[in-house]
Amino acid sequence: MKKDNALITQESTEMILRKATNIMNRTNKILKNSKRELVANPEIVVIDGLMYQNQTFTEGKYYTWNEAKEYAKNCNLGAYDDWRLPTREELKKIMNIKIPLFYFDNNERKLDDNNFDKRKKWYYQNKGKQLISSNENSYFIKKEFLENMPKEPTGYYEAPFWTGEEVNASDAWGVDFRFGMSLKYRQSYGILVRLVRNIL
Repeated sequence: MKKDNALITQESTEMILRKATNIMNRTNKILKNSKRELVANPEIVVIDGLMYQNQTFTEGKYYTWNEAKEYAKNCNLGAYDDWRLPTREELKKIMNIKIPLFYFDNNERKLDDNNFDKRKKWYYQNKGKQLISSNENSYFIKKEFLENMPKEPTGYYEAPFWTGEEVNASDAWGVDFRFGMSLKYRQSYGILVRLVRNIL
């Protein structure tokens, strides 16, 4: 009986190992394909296991938060249909510098004096680290995204992008690449969108 149990255990172990090997092979295949897509599709950049939308932003591509979520649902860039709004941390990954979580409250359009001073000091200390595009706009962003940033952010001095993170029923978080900040925006405001999708 013990001998039979030992055989069963051995067979079970071999089955688990085969399944694990198959999963690893499939994972490696996905990763290899994603690298090929990075080269083949200039509108997608892969960073840390995420695909980032990297299409040119032009005037008129401004969305309310609900419109941005709907846009993500209908996006099929690269023949993928599982694009989504990023988190703040995911957007900050494509900046060329580590930024603090400074923000101001757009609900009241009032700045906290201490926070404003910190934000202003940080910006002027790091302004020289911005990359400058061919149309002479400056952004805290990695070079592979630079030339596709908006030329003139209509209605905004900053260049804000939506995240999928809701603050409350009226507001959601955005990330600004011109001043390097996380900000709260009214969900009814129209700002920019850069989608992401998980590779695995």
